[in-house]
Amino acid sequence: MNLFGDPIQGRRGSRVRIFFNGIGLEGHTLEPVSIALYYNGFKVLGRSKKLYRVRGFYSLSPQDRLVLAKVGGEYVNPCEVLCQEGQEVHVDLSLPFLVKLFSPLLDGYFQHKKLVKNKILWSLAVDKIKKLANHPKIGDMGAQKTGRILEVESDVVVVGGGLSGLVATYTISNLGLRVLLIDDSPALGGRMRYDHMDIPGISMPREDLLRDLLNRITASENVRILTRTVFTGLFEDHPTAYSEYDKTLYILKAKAYIIATGLIDIPCIFRNNDLPGVFSGSTVLEMINYYGVEPGRRGLIIGLSQNSLRIAEQLKRLGIDIVLVSRLKHENMEYDLSKIGEYVGNVREIQASGKTCVERVNIIHDSGRDEVKVDFIACSAFSIPDVRILNQLSSKMVFLDNVGFIPIHDEYMNLKDNIFIAGGVSGSPYSILHLIEGEIAALSVAYKLGVKGAEPLVEEKIKEYRSKLSEMNVKWKNKIFEISRSGLIENTSFTYPPTLFIEKPRNDAFICFCEDITTEDISKTVYEKGFRTLELVKRSLGVCTGRCQGRLCMVNASLYVSYLSNLDPDQVGLTKARAPTTPIPLHVLAGGEGG
Repeated sequence: MNLFGDPIQGRRGSRVRIFFNGIGLEGHTLEPVSIALYYNGFKVLGRSKKLYRVRGFYSLSPQDRLVLAKVGGEYVNPCEVLCQEGQEVHVDLSLPFLVKLFSPLLDGYFQHKKLVKNKILWSLAVDKIKKLANHPKIGDMGAQKTGRILEVESDVVVVGGGLSGLVATYTISNLGLRVLLIDDSPALGGRMRYDHMDIPGISMPREDLLRDLLNRITASENVRILTRTVFTGLFEDHPTAYSEYDKTLYILKAKAYIIATGLIDIPCIFRNNDLPGVFSGSTVLEMINYYGVEPGRRGLIIGLSQNSLRIAEQLKRLGIDIVLVSRLKHENMEYDLSKIGEYVGNVREIQASGKTCVERVNIIHDSGRDEVKVDFIACSAFSIPDVRILNQLSSKMVFLDNVGFIPIHDEYMNLKDNIFIAGGVSGSPYSILHLIEGEIAALSVAYKLGVKGAEPLVEEKIKEYRSKLSEMNVKWKNKIFEISRSGLIENTSFTYPPTLFIEKPRNDAFICFCEDITTEDISKTVYEKGFRTLELVKRSLGVCTGRCQGRLCMVNASLYVSYLSNLDPDQVGLTKARAPTTPIPLHVLAGGEGG
C-alpha cells in the first residue's frame, strides 16, 4: 500500500517489473530490492549462516548485512541494491537434510562440545558440519569484474549526512575550506529525511530546516558530496570509502576529519528476535515516511522513551495499531499513553512466534502473561553511538548507563590529533545539541587549520553549548570533558542491559545474527570457559566477526557479558575494530577493469 501518494511515488522512482524466484513483481527504480519484496508480501530474504533460520532485514543501512540475496547473478545485500527493469532476484530457502537432521545439536557453541568421545572422529565431524555453513561458494559468486579506485583530496572530510554533519559541512565551507561529505544513505538528512515530527528545541520546522541546509550546501563550490558511500576505515596510509552502488573505492586525502555517524537502534534481545518482521525503530519510520510502505497493521514497540513515543505517534496517525512494552511503569514518565494505544509495563520476557515471520508475541510481566497478535516489532529500547570508526583508532571509551559507550572528547569535540566528532556519535541525546556540536567541530577544525578569526567564534559557541547542556540537564557530558583532561576513568554504575527481555539464557534469543550466536551460547562461554572480556568471547564464539562487523551486536554482547559476570562494562570492553568496516570486493581493491 502506498501511504502518501505522489510525493512518495516520486521518491520511489518509476515503476519496473522484477522477478523474485521467477515470480513477477512491481518495484520502483529508487527503492531497495528488500523494500520492493516486503511491499509485495515477501518478508523472508534468506536463511542464517549456521542454523538456517529464516531471516529478513532488520535495518535498511547498507552496513547491516544480515542476509545476502542473488540479484542479477551476484550475491549482494538486498537493502543496498535498487530495483531495475527485468531484474532477477533469487533466494534459496531450502534446508539441507543434514542440517535438518542434526539441528538439535547445532548452536554457536557446538565446536566446544564433545558429542563423540573419540577426539579424531569429533574433529572430522566438526569439519563436516562447518562446511554446511550457509554462505555463497566462491565458484557461485558470479561477481562482475568491474570497479575503480579514485583519489579524492579535500581540506576536511565529514562522515555522516545527518543534522550535525550537514551543519559542520556548511560551516566549514562557509569559511572557505574544501569539504567532502560522505553518507551511506540514498539522500542526505539522516533521520530528518523520514522522522516527520519537528525537532524539539529548534524553532524552524523540520522540513524547512533540512531544505535550507541542503540548499546552502549544494550551492557551495567548496562542497563535494558522496551518497550511498560507506566510510570504510582509517588505514595507515590513507582513509578509504566504498560505494557498492557504483563499485568505486575512494582513497581520501584530507587534513582533518569530522565523524558524525549518529546513533544506532540496536536489536532488543528476546525469544525469536531474528524472525522477519523485527525492525529497528528508525527503519520503521523510514519505511512509512520515505518509501510509503507499511511494516504491518498492528505492531509491538519495545521501549519507553522519547524516541519510541515519536515512532508510535507517527504509526498511529496512519491508522496502525500499537502495543508499547517496557520494563518501566507508566508512572515513570509524564505522558498520556492512551494517545497511542495499549501499554504493558514491568515486562520480564518477550517471545515472538510465527511460521516464517512475526505473527504474535507472548509477553510475561509482573501481573501475568498476555498473548498479542502483531505482524511487526520495532526495537527502540536503546540507541547507542555508532563508534565503530572511532574504535579503529583505539579511542578511549567509557560506558555510561542508559547512554552507551562514549568516546572521550573535549569541549572542542576533538577526539585525537586531527579527528573530531559531532552529534549522536558523541552520545548527546538531543538534536539541538547535535546542531551546536556540528558548529563547534567545524570551527575547531578551522582553527586547527589556521583559518583567521575561528578561535573567538569557537569559544563563543562553546559557551552557548555549556549553557544548553546545563539547561537540558546533560550533566554526564562534563564528566566526559573532565576525563579528556585528566585521563582518569572511574568505574561506572551498571544495572541491567536495557535491551534484555528474557528471564534466563535462551537458545532462540540472538545477540549476533550474522553468526547465529545466542544468549545461551554466551552464557556457556562465560560460565564454562570463564571468559569475561568481550575479546575472549569473540575469539571463542566468533561474535562481532560477521558481515555487520559488530555494528548490531557488539554493545549487546558486551553488556550481556557484564550482566552475567557482574562486571563493569568498561572491564568487559569492546572488541578491537579493524578496517574495512564493510566488505570490499577483491576485484575492486585490485582496481577492477577500470582501475
